[in-house]
Amino acid sequence: MIFKKFLFMILLLFPYIISGEQITLSTIEGSPVSDIASLVLIEIYKKAGLELEIIPMPAVRATKESTSGNVDGETHRISTYGTIHQELIMVPQSYYSIETVLFTQQDNPARYSKKENLSAYRVAILIGVRFSEELTKGFQRVNRFKNADQMIEFLKMRRTDFVILSRLNG
Repeated sequence: MIFKKFLFMILLLFPYIISGEQITLSTIEGSPVSDIASLVLIEIYKKAGLELEIIPMPAVRATKESTSGNVDGETHRISTYGTIHQELIMVPQSYYSIETVLFTQQDNPARYSKKENLSAYRVAILIGVRFSEELTKGFQRVNRFKNADQMIEFLKMRRTDFVILSRLNG
């Protein structure tokens, strides 16, 4: 099975290998997950003898750049992203995993709420992070931010009840 995945990756990258062209990927700026994914991919591509450029940008712009063909792809997205953006080809090789968590104030009585009850609260998410968007679909009080630092400050000011981020942010 590992051989088949490796063969698939080689076949996918073959045009770049023979042409010697640089591969350019976009990544979500200001995201620790993106930073780690970028470091891992740079090593993978270096070992494959490929030149890789990674350009950090806001998540929405990363989508526009990859779907329009201005970059060769993105460093990472969740699997449903490929269903929505069928013009992109998902490489089904997992090279990292992420744990999404809720952050709140320690004295928040709702901190033990279940996922099903979150819609009753004020929630902050990152713009363009598909998992958070899917989780909060239909919620009435969702604030969207460009970066995690803004979200944490918003939480400290008690202007939101929960922040949805990766554990790396905490």
